[in-house]
Amino acid sequence: MAGPTAGDALAAQLNGALPEGGEWDEREGPTVTGAAGQSRLNPVFGELRQQRLALSKILSGLRLPDEGMSGVRDAVKRRRAHKAAKAQQGVA
Repeated sequence: MAGPTAGDALAAQLNGALPEGGEWDEREGPTVTGAAGQSRLNPVFGELRQQRLALSKILSGLRLPDEGMSGVRDAVKRRRAHKAAKAQQGVA
């Protein structure tokens, strides 16, 4: 038997996002019946994935500053510069 798929993981995540006491509408559940009668993951999950990818591309294209990370980056740069200066002076 095959292990869980990415679709199963997404279905579990979305099931967990349902409000307490909420349930899937039978017409729009996590699985649908395919043309050959097989059980398939509802196409809405693929659409959600595509929307997440699109949003990710849009947000990365904005090149917003990492407000919380600038101090960390500066500290790393200072540490590296300090090590390089010590190495040039021959100090361990």
